[in-house]
Amino acid sequence: MTIRQCKPKLIVLAQDAGVTAQIAQLARPYYQVVATPDPRWATAWLGQYRDVSVFLAAQDLAGPNLALFHRAQAMRSDVLRIVISADVQQQTILEAFRRGAVHHVLGVPLDEIALADMICSPAVAVVVSPHRVIAG
Repeated sequence: MTIRQCKPKLIVLAQDAGVTAQIAQLARPYYQVVATPDPRWATAWLGQYRDVSVFLAAQDLAGPNLALFHRAQAMRSDVLRIVISADVQQQTILEAFRRGAVHHVLGVPLDEIALADMICSPAVAVVVSPHRVIAG
């Protein structure tokens, strides 16, 4: 019998399988990565899994996808929320960032070093909530 290592979850919402694979490869040593192209699944997982530490979306934040981040903020304020977008100056992203629905915004092509600094650094803990320390 083996003891399964319990890692926190990182949810990836992305249409591009290549981006998902790139994120999963980077995060796998620290997280159990669950990925979907469907915002409804991502929302369900945020509600279902108590051990989610990071929610990362590599999609445009328009309409329902922006609302998803506001729901994520309301449902799980302790989860680190990151957006990867080709248009980091998009008004909806900046507004979500100002309102706290998004913690970090990364551009395309993905800066793996910046993402690793946000989610994977074992020496540095990222404190999102005073009651919970994640990614460290």
